[in-house]
Amino acid sequence: MRIISLLDPDAQVWLPGKEGQKFIPLGSVRADQLAQTTRDRIERRSAGPVRDVWATLGPWDEQSPVGWTGTLQVSSNGSNWSNPTSSGSDTIALIDTVQRSTALAEGARVREQFVDLSGLRFAPQAAGTFTIGHGPALRLTLLVQPDEGAVVCIQYGPLGEDGIEFIAPEPTGPAHSCSQRDRLNYRIPLWLVHGLSSAEQQENGNLSLQIRPNQGGMPPHTVLKVLTFQRENSTSHEVIKRALGRLGRDKSNLWRWNLRHGGWESVTAAKVKRDAKTLLFLHGSFSSTNGSFGPLGENRQWSWLQNVSLAKRRYGQVLALDHDTVLETLAENTAHLMAAVGGAFQQPIDIVSHSRGGLLAKHLALHGRGIEVERVALVACANGVGYMRVIANIARFLSVMRRFLRFTAGGDVVAALAQHSVELISELPGLAIMTPGNAELKALMSAQVPSGRSKTSFFPIIGDYDRALTNDERFFKRMAVNGLDLLIRAFLGKQHDWVVGSAAQAIVAPGHLADVLETPIQTWHTSYFDKPATQRALNDFLLR
Repeated sequence: MRIISLLDPDAQVWLPGKEGQKFIPLGSVRADQLAQTTRDRIERRSAGPVRDVWATLGPWDEQSPVGWTGTLQVSSNGSNWSNPTSSGSDTIALIDTVQRSTALAEGARVREQFVDLSGLRFAPQAAGTFTIGHGPALRLTLLVQPDEGAVVCIQYGPLGEDGIEFIAPEPTGPAHSCSQRDRLNYRIPLWLVHGLSSAEQQENGNLSLQIRPNQGGMPPHTVLKVLTFQRENSTSHEVIKRALGRLGRDKSNLWRWNLRHGGWESVTAAKVKRDAKTLLFLHGSFSSTNGSFGPLGENRQWSWLQNVSLAKRRYGQVLALDHDTVLETLAENTAHLMAAVGGAFQQPIDIVSHSRGGLLAKHLALHGRGIEVERVALVACANGVGYMRVIANIARFLSVMRRFLRFTAGGDVVAALAQHSVELISELPGLAIMTPGNAELKALMSAQVPSGRSKTSFFPIIGDYDRALTNDERFFKRMAVNGLDLLIRAFLGKQHDWVVGSAAQAIVAPGHLADVLETPIQTWHTSYFDKPATQRALNDFLLR
C-alpha cells in the first residue's frame, strides 16, 4: 500500500494531461519518479505492460471538483492473494465469481487493487442540477492489455459491509472489440457518494438530479475496488458468451415435475406428453427454473408444485424451460422451447412466469407456432425496467440485481456483464426487450391475441416492497440515507419491487385481463414465490 499526500505543495503528485487537465498516477512511485517507459505508456506512446503504475485518477472534466487535498491510500501493485479479513467478504465473492465465469489464462489469478477515497478532500460543492451521465465525477483510467478484463466497483462501509456499486467502463473499440484497447476509462459520479436531494423525470426519459451540497469530503470507508485478470482476447460479445457457457446459462433445457419423487427432472422430447393439459414455468432474467421458482418445490411431495400437479386433475404434466435471457431474443427462446417439446401441443397450455418470463409468455400467446395459451400468471412481469430507460443508469440495475442474486449463478451472470460498457449491455437482445420504449415490448404490451387462436387470460401478480423488508439490509439503508431511493422512484414509480414498477407490472392488453390482485405482494423482485399470498393467488387463478 502507498499513501499519496495531497497536502504538501512541493510533492510531485500530479501529471499534466490534455486541455489543462491533470491526473495522479496510482502505483508504487511518485509522479516525478516515473520511468520514461511508464510515461510513454500513460501518454499512449507505447502499449506494453508497466510495473510501477496500474491506473491514473483525476477529475472527469471541467465540471468536476478541483483543489484536491487530503490523502489517498492506493495499492502499490495489487494482490493476487486476497482474503476476507483484509478485503471483505463481498470482494472475495466477486473474485470467486470472476473465477467461475471467466476462462482465466493458465496460471493466472485475479489481482485486487484499490483506491481508498475516504481521505480525499476538495472544494465544497453547492447543490447542483444535472442529468445522469453528466455532473461532477472522477475519472479512473485503468491500464490494461487487450487480453485483460476488469471489474470495478465502489465499496461502502467497513470492508464493504454496506454493499457495492458497479462502475461500468466507457465503450472501447469498434463493435466493442477488446483487441486494440490498452486502457479502460471509468466515470465515477460523485452523487453516488454524496447523495441526492431530488430526482425528477424529464420528457426525454432522462432524469434531472440535484446533488446534495457538501463540504468537499468523501464519506468514511469509500473505496474503489479494481479486479483485473488475464483471459482470452476477443470482442465483448464473445467474452459474455463464454461466461454464459461456463455458468450454464447459454443452453435451453426442458424440465418436468416428477410426482413420484417430488422434484424436477430433465425430460427429452420423446417423454413430453403433447396431448396432455400442460402447466409451463418460465423464469426471469439471469435466473433458472430453480432460481426463480425454487420455493414452490420446497418440501418436495408436500410442496406447492406437488399440490398443483394433483389438484382437480387439471394438469397432465408440469414443465419448465431453462433458457438464455441475455443473448437470445423471445423468438429464439420460443424456437428452443418447441424443439425441446418435439411438436405441437394438442391443448392450450397454462403458464406461470416471472419477470422477463412474462414477456416470453406473451410472445407465445401471440406468435407461438404449435402452441396456444389459455391462462398466464404474470408475476412481476418486466413490462419495461425503468433503470434501462437511460443507458448511463444500467450499472445501477446490475448493482441491484447482484444484491438480490449474489449467492446464485444469476449473480455470477450479473457480475460478468458488469465488466462491459452499458452501451454494449443495452444492445444485448435478451435485455433490450425490457427497455421502456422498445418497439417489440410496446407491441407485446398492447397487442391482442389474434382471432383464430385461443383467447388468453392474463393475471398480473404485482408487488411493492415494504420498507420493513430492508431494515436489516445495509445496502438499502445506505441508499435511503443518501437519497438514492429518489432515483429508483423516479424511474420505477412510487410503488415498485426494486426492479419493475408496480404500475408497469400490471399492464395487460385490453380484453385479456383475467383478474386484478387487490393488494400488491409485499416483497422485492426475487422473493415472490416464497410468499403465501403469491401461492394463494396462483392457486385461485389456475385452479378455479
